[in-house]
Amino acid sequence: MWTAKVRCSSKAPNAGSTPPTTRVQFAPNYGEGKNAEWAARTPTLSLDMSVLDEVAERIEVGDEVTLTFTKGE
Repeated sequence: MWTAKVRCSSKAPNAGSTPPTTRVQFAPNYGEGKNAEWAARTPTLSLDMSVLDEVAERIEVGDEVTLTFTKGE
């Protein structure tokens, strides 16, 4: 398992989607040494998701989130 610290950089409704969805984008969060373990050489990360509006309502631009990665079975 490993983690990445990200920050919501933008969110916008997906026009005409059924059911209603919102596009949420995340970028790396480098504040206070976050992500130092993997960001030493190529500090990049891009995450773009379309989620149901009810999920997007819980995320605000600027929110900091920790992503947890685990290998699949």
